Amino acid sequence: MPLLQPNPPPEEGEIQKLRQQLQELTAKALHNEQTFKRCHDREVLLLSAEGLPQLLDRLTRGMQISFRTPYVSLVLSDPEHELRHLLSNTGNGPEQFKDVKFTDRIMEFSPLYTRLNSPQLGRYVKKKHRLFFSGDPKIRSIALLPMIRRDQLVGVLHLGSNNASRFTSDHGGHFLHRLATIGAFCLENTANTEHLILSGLTDVLTGLHNRRYLDLSLIH
Repeated sequence: MPLLQPNPPPEEGEIQKLRQQLQELTAKALHNEQTFKRCHDREVLLLSAEGLPQLLDRLTRGMQISFRTPYVSLVLSDPEHELRHLLSNTGNGPEQFKDVKFTDRIMEFSPLYTRLNSPQLGRYVKKKHRLFFSGDPKIRSIALLPMIRRDQLVGVLHLGSNNASRFTSDHGGHFLHRLATIGAFCLENTANTEHLILSGLTDVLTGLHNRRYLDLSLIH
């Protein structure tokens, strides 16, 4: 009975190919680990935001810091101008948030929103994406993060990078999806809290500020 012949050793080219694949897998795992940590840290800060102005700041400027990306913008659905009204009553008008855009009809803001039910990461295309950022940014890759609450698109967060390989379809989309979902929850919860605060400072029938509002104004 003939002896089994041992498999020939892999050729040098095949070894190099395996090494390259291993390096790519390692780099991807490291990138996803870093993305997870950034998302987790940002989630904690979003959940601990005190008031609508702080939440919007943490969704924009805070994202720039966490993800070390120079371009961040946020589009929010505000058909009844509820969010803009609540902001004005905090003493922080919507105009103070230059990276936040409020729209009456979010599905009409961009054709890309029509089927946006999960994060989209990829190459920046000026013709499609320039609406999301002011000026003429030198963006190479972009992440679109839908904020969905009760099966409704309530906002979209946009992250832009000068690095073409920063946001790709292979990099941590599920972590970003979770982050955007928590952002949507925080937005609803914070708006409800602002409503409660506002209702305690105004007369139910007239909508005018009451005695408690006057007392607090004198204290401050």
